Amino acid sequence: MKRSYFYDDLGIATVLLSHGLGIRTMMDVLGRIYETDRLLLEPEYKNDKRAFFSAVLYWTDYLVDKVQFDREFPAVRKDLEHVGASSNQVWQDDYDVELFFLNVRLRILYLDAQDFVRIKLRTLLARYGYRRRSPQLMDHLQVCMEAYQIQPYLKGGIPCDLRNIRLDDMISFRVR
Repeated sequence: MKRSYFYDDLGIATVLLSHGLGIRTMMDVLGRIYETDRLLLEPEYKNDKRAFFSAVLYWTDYLVDKVQFDREFPAVRKDLEHVGASSNQVWQDDYDVELFFLNVRLRILYLDAQDFVRIKLRTLLARYGYRRRSPQLMDHLQVCMEAYQIQPYLKGGIPCDLRNIRLDDMISFRVR
């Protein structure tokens, strides 16, 4: 299944939970996302703020209690199959990498005071279980960066292509 690279409710919930935000701050961030990045929301949320908030809050509640989630996953799988979807569509391998770039965008625009996120390429690859730069992986990273309007830079603000830098180079990601 090809990703559409919209802001999805599960991704936003995961990012917000990872930052340990209180409910008021979370609601403020959701409001700012809705007002400024509405075009990047999944189609069913672009014109329905209440549905967007409800979906994200549903996932935050759901993800908070992982033990219960693990117990309920078979029922979720059944529900997905009943509506014609598969759990593989929801939990795909590349989702974590895409979630990294969604996290970068949301951190820069809504969550942190800094306008960049720094990480070494080696660390980024290792975080998701990769040891080498395959052309397919690098193409996927490039597609994710383009979709979330993120530009990588080397020291000194020099734009770069992840395919052509050293693994130990420090990268600064910024939103275009």
